[in-house]
Formats: sequence, C-alpha cells, structure tokens
Amino acid sequence: MKKIIIFVLAAAMGLSFTACGETNQNTQETSSASSVVSEVSYTELPDDWQPVSLEAETVELDHSPYMDYLSGDWYGTVQDVVICFTLSADGTFVLSVPGLAEETVEGSWNFENGQLLLNGDVNQEVLVMEDYLYWPELDINMLREKPETYIPGEVQTDVSEEDFTGYWVSLYADLEGYIIPAHLIEDDTDIYLEGKWVALGGSLFGDIAREFECKDGALVYENGQGEESVKIVLQFLNDGMLKLNASMDGRDIILYLTPQVSASDMEEMAAGWTEED
Repeated sequence: MKKIIIFVLAAAMGLSFTACGETNQNTQETSSASSVVSEVSYTELPDDWQPVSLEAETVELDHSPYMDYLSGDWYGTVQDVVICFTLSADGTFVLSVPGLAEETVEGSWNFENGQLLLNGDVNQEVLVMEDYLYWPELDINMLREKPETYIPGEVQTDVSEEDFTGYWVSLYADLEGYIIPAHLIEDDTDIYLEGKWVALGGSLFGDIAREFECKDGALVYENGQGEESVKIVLQFLNDGMLKLNASMDGRDIILYLTPQVSASDMEEMAAGWTEED
C-alpha cells in the first residue's frame, strides 16, 4: 500500500528532482569561463615590487545557537493530517506522521541565510521565522506545539437501540491504525438509524437498508459465509461518535461518524410533522 505520508504530501506538493543535464551545463559554463580567463594578458610587475603583508583575522561563524533553536520536533497540518518535522543536531531530518514511525521521509539539512536547505527525499527550502518555520511548498507554518488530533472515545455497552437513532455521517477513517479525515479516502458514508433498522448510504455501501440485531450494546448485521460474508458492527462511543466496523470483500473498514440529526431532534421533527398533518 502506498505510504501514508507520501500520499498526504503528494496532495500538497511535488518532490524536487535534479535534472541529469544540469551538471553537464554547469561544466560547459565553467569551461567557457576558463577559456575567457586564459585570454587575459597581465602587465608585468616591476622588479622592486614587494607584496603588502596584511594580517587578516579569520572569523568563524558560530551556528550553535541556531542548531539549538532549530533542533527538535516541529508540527504542521497538511490536508488535515498532522505532520512532524524532526531536525537533528547532526544535520539530518525526518518527516513523519505521528503514530506511524515506519512511514518517513528523510534527508539532510543545512542552515544558510535564514533558510533551511533540505536535501534527500525532498529538496526544498524552509524559511526560519522568529518563532515558527514556514514551508512555502506546503504553504504551512510549523510550530513547536503539536496540534490536537481525534482520539476515539470508549465504547459504551450500556446503551439501547434508541440511543443509536439519528442521522450520521463519516468524519474520520482508521487507516492501518492511524486516524485520518474521511475525505482523504473519499469516503462519503452516511447512516440513518431508527431502532434496529439501518439505512447505509455512500459509495462504500451503496444505498441499502437492513435490520440489525442488538448484541451487548452494539447493533450487528451478519450475512453469508467465508470470503463473501459481510459483518457490520455499530458501536456508540462516550464522546458522542458512532464507530462503524465492517468486514466485507476480504477487508476490514473502520469509520467514525458524527451525528447530524440526533434522536431528540428527530422526535421534534416528527412531532412537527404530526402537528402539521
């Protein structure tokens, strides 16, 4: 499967590559410049000429304050996904998605003229501001503080069928253990729940309506056997979200849905329709 971080970055920027012909062009320009210099004629110096001795003080730039300031973790958000930009004092960097240590983009960095020059998997320039980094190619500010991300709530088992009633739409998806916004995988699942009856919509499930069974505080639907079996489990979380866990077509799907119309709102709507009738 495509690396998640590459998938996210590709949506916001293109990787920089050095053209093969650039080196040849630079060589030709250097050769041309050398030929011009070789044609210059110098005036002969007089016999009594003596060079003037100048004691120039060698100045070494101390980059240690910048290294201390820049080293460490910086955070930004790309396509609603948190990205961690880690700069090490040895001149290397790692770009990663927190929680997915194996999904990284790596390279080396150097500080020059107020900029971070990156080389490696990405060849970019990052501007060093007073208290943040600005990445022009991504058009994001990177800060020391890590942005808040969605952490699913605990599953509630002491619930009834009525607690599920409402209209729900997918907000997050679990992709290999990492929670990402559902729109990144183009998920548009929505669910209408009333009692045991569940209407599933969106490109993932199509438009289907099934009667679910209430088991241990969850709504469960099972059909078929083997690879063609389908199992959908709906669980109510203590943060007010709905967790959908589906096993179908040989794959597992986990979505987190947010209520758009609650059970109480539906009751008010139904009461209003009754009064109008």
